[in-house]
Amino acid sequence: MKLEDIDKWAAPKWYPDFGNPLEQVKMLSSFCKSLIKVKNEWFVTLNHIEDGYLNVDIYDNNNNKLAELYIVDDEEDGEKYGLFYDFKEEKELYFTEINKGIVHLESLSVCR
Repeated sequence: MKLEDIDKWAAPKWYPDFGNPLEQVKMLSSFCKSLIKVKNEWFVTLNHIEDGYLNVDIYDNNNNKLAELYIVDDEEDGEKYGLFYDFKEEKELYFTEINKGIVHLESLSVCR
């Protein structure tokens, strides 16, 4: 799989009603840069699913897709991360601290 340069990720253009794409890209890239520092053999791909929704596919060094990372705009907490994993059971984890997501991803890779 082709490695992406996270620093070259660009925010798509969409109507403001769908949220701020630049902020989503900043948050997603910040998480991914931190993840790759810890797990430099892993790789990520940014996807523009539809206006208002970006996600990142996260793969381990064996090309196994571990999770999908996205941004959730919560009225109470503001923007936070969502991590969709365990695709059979459709489990999700929500968090604001990058380290919490990284620790969870590392535990997923150990379980494989």
